[in-house]
Amino acid sequence: MKKYSLTIGIDVAKSSLAVCYQFDQEVHEFEVGNDVKGIAKILQLPAKHCIKESETLLCCENTGSYMDKLAYATKGTAITFWAVHPMIIKGYRLDLDRIKTDPVDASKIMEFAYAHQHKAVHYHHPDYNTRMLRDLFLVRKQLVKLRQQVLNMTDVHNTKAVKNPICSLIYQQLKELLDQYVLAVEKEIKLLIKKDTEYKNQLDILGSIPGIGPVVSQHMLIITNGFKKFPNHKTFACHMGIAPFPKSSGTSTKYRPRTSKRAYQPLKADLHQGVISVIRKGQLFHAYYQTMIEKGKHHLWVVNAIMNMIIKIAFQLIQSSQFFDKDFFIANKKSWKYYLEKS
Repeated sequence: MKKYSLTIGIDVAKSSLAVCYQFDQEVHEFEVGNDVKGIAKILQLPAKHCIKESETLLCCENTGSYMDKLAYATKGTAITFWAVHPMIIKGYRLDLDRIKTDPVDASKIMEFAYAHQHKAVHYHHPDYNTRMLRDLFLVRKQLVKLRQQVLNMTDVHNTKAVKNPICSLIYQQLKELLDQYVLAVEKEIKLLIKKDTEYKNQLDILGSIPGIGPVVSQHMLIITNGFKKFPNHKTFACHMGIAPFPKSSGTSTKYRPRTSKRAYQPLKADLHQGVISVIRKGQLFHAYYQTMIEKGKHHLWVVNAIMNMIIKIAFQLIQSSQFFDKDFFIANKKSWKYYLEKS
């Protein structure tokens, strides 16, 4: 177990960083801007107290783009940068102190990092292509959402007895403009993937799996950072919120295993739609779905079980660099063999 000589907790905001650390049994707190000058002051703390960078742990909540500057600044140092999920920090210290300020949050993060420093994991920096692909993918989803809003407004406008020609023209032009933007972004995504051989191969493998379409495969590639961020399918299933967890206490309190709502819902929703398409008649999982329903299983239970299987298949195929083979899958999945052969 590695023990750090200096543990720093940082509460990250859009324009400021609240810093808290303990040295010589004294707690030090200060606030700097979330910019180059402020981050440089934080990175000077090890040298200021004559401590090696490799013996320094810097911990903060994973706030996405707000911590981006801090993450890249620590990349060129030997400091361990630990970005913790916000839900873990939120439930760490439960007491009657209801005060919530940036310095208090920074102190809470520092206490958590010091107590759990043996679990510290250095932040995995996505590579350039992953960041570009992620940005384009998010922009595409936003554009598609805006386009749907325009279509909804157009439908409402068309139900009127007397239509305003100016409004009709604006709605039409907005839709055409958004269509062009969506096509342009999709073109850039394809070009970016084509340039990266590894990403292209991974997307081809994911596309061969029933239930995983182009959008889901791109989404999985971005979230897993090319299947480098998560060690196995179980941790990824937990991240998505499709892994069922048991809940019991003693002999009187027992609940059936349930999934957690503390999960990455966007990808779960996308994959859910993919599963719906493969449980229809004539598809791979249709017979299994029907059999489980007849046995009294709930629709969502069966869908969640299929999602877990698809995730497991995806990780196995990516690791072995193989495409999905229906016949091989049926022959080797003994527990589903009877139902899958009927599909």
